[in-house]
Amino acid sequence: MSTHQLQDRIQTTLTAAAADPAARASLRKGQLDRELAARGFDVFEGASVRPVERSSVQPPPAPSQDKSSEDAMRASARAQAEMRAQAEMEERRRQRDAERERRQAQLDEARAALAEAEAKVAAAQEQAASAHQRLTELLAEVSLARAAVRDRLAEVQRATEAMKRLERAFRAAEKQARS
Repeated sequence: MSTHQLQDRIQTTLTAAAADPAARASLRKGQLDRELAARGFDVFEGASVRPVERSSVQPPPAPSQDKSSEDAMRASARAQAEMRAQAEMEERRRQRDAERERRQAQLDEARAALAEAEAKVAAAQEQAASAHQRLTELLAEVSLARAAVRDRLAEVQRATEAMKRLERAFRAAEKQARS
């Protein structure tokens, strides 16, 4: 229900209470406990109407508000103000609740995004650890391969030197054989 609709209902109740003597007394005491409907022509039900002669018609006296109607109007105005204030408080509470729900939804979304990001970080860390382990293994293999290459190079160098010695010895033997 909108604030305007609530204000209309309050105004209708206060107007009806001001027109009804029993409800007016309850309103004055602050004990009006139900909504009242505006009264129509049924207010005049049972009233007898007699014709008035033109010559005896007096202009109505100037309106004088007696104390009870002034009190009823003040009470009505106070009640209207209180009901408006209550309606405004209810609207503010509703807006706060809606804002709280919106913020909670944002917080839930942020928490879900954080959990997703943490899962991605954990997976990336696991992949990095696996890659680091594989890199360590490959570096160890490279180190072993380098050592093997050095050993083979040393063997080749020794074999080359041995071959050179043999060639010299062979030439020297050929030379001696010819002489």
